[in-house]
Amino acid sequence: MNAFGFLLLRLAVGIGCGFHGYSKLFEDGIPNMTEMITGWGWPVPVFWAWAAGLSEFIGGILIVLGLYTRWAAGAVAVVMAVALWQVHPGLPWDPEVGGELAFLYLAAALTFLLAGPGSISVDGDK
Repeated sequence: MNAFGFLLLRLAVGIGCGFHGYSKLFEDGIPNMTEMITGWGWPVPVFWAWAAGLSEFIGGILIVLGLYTRWAAGAVAVVMAVALWQVHPGLPWDPEVGGELAFLYLAAALTFLLAGPGSISVDGDK
């Protein structure tokens, strides 16, 4: 039964992350991300905006498939950690902070990073 639990979690997290990345990449999210990252004072903000969008979009697809799951989950975890640190600082469950979704995606991504995708996946239990 654990295999079905991992599959369900992979589908939910992968689809959610994939749609977030899709909106960044294909619905004018890159200019907004670039502006936000510029405000943080980071160098090469366009690079980081694309990195975040691609990590969520491609990472989400790979997580759904269970293909290179640990690598994809690592990329998603980094993006979600940055989101919690820079976009939603404070306690993520505080309604004024609004970081619950990033916190949950981070927790799930760390689960896949540590435990793998489960046996119902392209990677198998690797």
